[in-house]
Amino acid sequence: MFQRTGVVTLVVLSVFVAPLTALSPGTDVLVPGAAIVADWRTDLYILNPGEFTANVSVELLVRDQANPTPESQAFVIPPGETAVLENVLGETFGKTSFAGAIRVTSDQGVVVNSRIFNLKDGVTFGQGYEGIPRDMAVQEGERTDIVGLAKNDNFRTNLVMLEARGEAGNPSQVRVSLHDEQGAQVATRDVELDEFEPFLKKIDHADLFGPTLADFGYGTLHCEVLSGAVVFSASKVDNDSATGDPTTLEAWTGELSSTPPPPTGDVYLYSSTGEDDLTPVIGEWSSGSTLTELTDDPDFARVMMVEPGTSWGAPSSCISFSEIGNFQPAYDAIVFKIKSDDLTAINVKIPEVELTYAFADGTALGNGWFEIRAPMSEFVGTVAGSTQFGVLGGYGNGGTFYITDVKLTVAE
Repeated sequence: MFQRTGVVTLVVLSVFVAPLTALSPGTDVLVPGAAIVADWRTDLYILNPGEFTANVSVELLVRDQANPTPESQAFVIPPGETAVLENVLGETFGKTSFAGAIRVTSDQGVVVNSRIFNLKDGVTFGQGYEGIPRDMAVQEGERTDIVGLAKNDNFRTNLVMLEARGEAGNPSQVRVSLHDEQGAQVATRDVELDEFEPFLKKIDHADLFGPTLADFGYGTLHCEVLSGAVVFSASKVDNDSATGDPTTLEAWTGELSSTPPPPTGDVYLYSSTGEDDLTPVIGEWSSGSTLTELTDDPDFARVMMVEPGTSWGAPSSCISFSEIGNFQPAYDAIVFKIKSDDLTAINVKIPEVELTYAFADGTALGNGWFEIRAPMSEFVGTVAGSTQFGVLGGYGNGGTFYITDVKLTVAE
């Protein structure tokens, strides 16, 4: 039977509950919302699904402030048992008014869930906030979304955020943006959250999108963590005064699976006509090469002249095409037109595989121009998901070359 350490002894419920597949066990778990105010109450459930006794601490995190030394209570939960803390804020912590969040730490992995409910005339209407392991918070540079927000005569929505980095003097920065059903941005706001600070406010609060926010029926909140780590959730509440029925709106977690549609034809990265299909970043891979666009070539209206540089330690000429997505699986070859008075072959490199193609093995176009085709099938062992390639004269070979009509081709 679980026990709370200290003078007061709690009534114990000894029931084995199987772990819920939607929940994740952890040793540092955050419940982003908890309250006792007016008719609202919070129940907390802590399951020890393991084989060893769990020594657990439950901490209260007060909204709108840093929480470096939160108030806490300690419990001992035997294997397979669940600590059921009914009205945890009132019965366990003696609160008559509180709004914020709960942190549960343990020396064993535990599963945490909660219920926040409105009790009126013996009838309850409620929602739940699952316990989220702290290491599953949205991290710096990551994003998530919350779907189904509303603000109108029928519903209001409260945004729930909890700072999860937990470092004194090092707040987390977030950017939240409201979008309509067509994806258009309606409003945006940057928010700073201190150490373990809970944020629980209506989306039209002055600290969010403000009271002038127009009514809407269905919205999506896009959440970005600019620095630190944050847990996101929301509560959509029925405006009916008889119930105030709330619904928890969870943020998505996990990896996005996004597969671009297969290309329907060749795409130009650098076209002699200027009509490029993609707009890659064109560079020289820190070779020191000089890239000059020419418009006076007698054969092609747009040509890039590539002159060698010495930043690699020896005269080398290179032009690179970057930020073009994971192109190798989608296309069958890199094709380009090339001319040089100094070189008789050119190298193509998809990191980290570099292959050489002789001009004489390409297609002669006249006036010293050749078309070179570098099949993707020849580049075995390249960096997975590479988004760039280079065309280069080869290390130390020097030599100026001219290039145009660089494209990725689709097998016919």
